[in-house]
Amino acid sequence: MLKKFRIRKNGFLNKDIQSYYSRDYLGYGNEGNPDFISHLKNQFGTTEKSIIQNAKYELVEILCKDLPKIREFYNTDLSICVVPRAKAENYYSDNQMVFRRAISEIVGSLNGFEDCTKFIVRQINTRTTHMDRSGHGGDGDMPYIGITNVTCNISNDINGRNILLIDDIYTKGVNVDEDAIQALLDRGANSVIFYAVGRTILRKTALLKPCVQKTLSALDNESDLNIIAHMVGVKKRTIIDHISDIVLILGKDEVMHIKPPHSTIRAVENAVMKVGDERLKPIFEELNGEISYDDIRISLMFIN
Repeated sequence: MLKKFRIRKNGFLNKDIQSYYSRDYLGYGNEGNPDFISHLKNQFGTTEKSIIQNAKYELVEILCKDLPKIREFYNTDLSICVVPRAKAENYYSDNQMVFRRAISEIVGSLNGFEDCTKFIVRQINTRTTHMDRSGHGGDGDMPYIGITNVTCNISNDINGRNILLIDDIYTKGVNVDEDAIQALLDRGANSVIFYAVGRTILRKTALLKPCVQKTLSALDNESDLNIIAHMVGVKKRTIIDHISDIVLILGKDEVMHIKPPHSTIRAVENAVMKVGDERLKPIFEELNGEISYDDIRISLMFIN
């Protein structure tokens, strides 16, 4: 089922990007994981052709359902680009490039899409990020700001197009996709939408209570806590409790888009120093009631 989320702006990307994905990626071999995505990667070139072909069928089935839905949302023709693999084109054999080739074939059979799958072509090796910890990342650099522009040949025909950029797996914090999106925007793309077949779900997420996971999901698409409270069906105060749990288990990066202004955090921090503790009422009174209890609670999450 097609799901949506937002890729949030950061050092690699200067604006939020509406994004979509089809499957939760839970780690290869785990129950319910879409292992076919890894089969398509054929990382070491040893995957049997029959397995690759079956994986291709699964990919085609998913994309033939998801891509038309995305186009309906925007009611405009979309140019399909693909995030290139980590190494230069000549590094891979034909049976390691099935993902891009399959997308090209699918786009050719669907109305309202243009095949631009070779508009971004890797020319210089980069590190294979998901293999680096195991020592199989190979040569090249890990992601840095602008790595797509430096290591890829990007077509000038990007200019003025509405792009749907596709990758096999999106993993927050890696920033390969963020950098590729920004490269397209820098080249004059009119708009960029992102789609991944799988989206990595942190194992720590399973430690969150189901109600907190629901809030985390809502935070993917929304930053207004009142709207999130309505979506989840609880009070705003409860949402803030959930956010506290999220920060404790997953870290602040998951909620950076709701971070209060620097001036607010600084004022709360100064009040904490004056009153000597983090009890809400003394802080509120020290601030003369100018900052709400809710904003104080959220600010405290970004001070500690």
